[in-house]
Amino acid sequence: MKYRFLTSLLFAFAATSSLFAVQEVAEITDGNFFQKVILSKKPMILTFYGEHCKPCNQLKPIFSELNEKYGDEVQFARVNVAAQRDMASQFGVKGIPTIVFLKPDTPWPKIVKTKVGLMSKQALDDEIAQFR
Repeated sequence: MKYRFLTSLLFAFAATSSLFAVQEVAEITDGNFFQKVILSKKPMILTFYGEHCKPCNQLKPIFSELNEKYGDEVQFARVNVAAQRDMASQFGVKGIPTIVFLKPDTPWPKIVKTKVGLMSKQALDDEIAQFR
């Protein structure tokens, strides 16, 4: 009986512990770009968005759900184009939302694919499954 209690306590801790949690979708800025993107050892999916962009806001919960599904294999991050205009320009963003798929490479991550516009959850899931 004592061991069942300890086992259930351990599982309850594991379920709520940050050690076992999937990392949240990171907000990328000029200040953290090097650490979050350049030094990332995992493939990364960046979404460039605008605060008042309706398709961007529709994509946000989809992106979060897929982060929960694939977050242990792929890093998910967001870039606000209004706040990070130079970064958006460097990535060739012409419209939003823009989704950029990056693979770790030396010395810079390699852009594998870019998608522009709102994608359904299934379409984005399929892209991520092929990408990872």
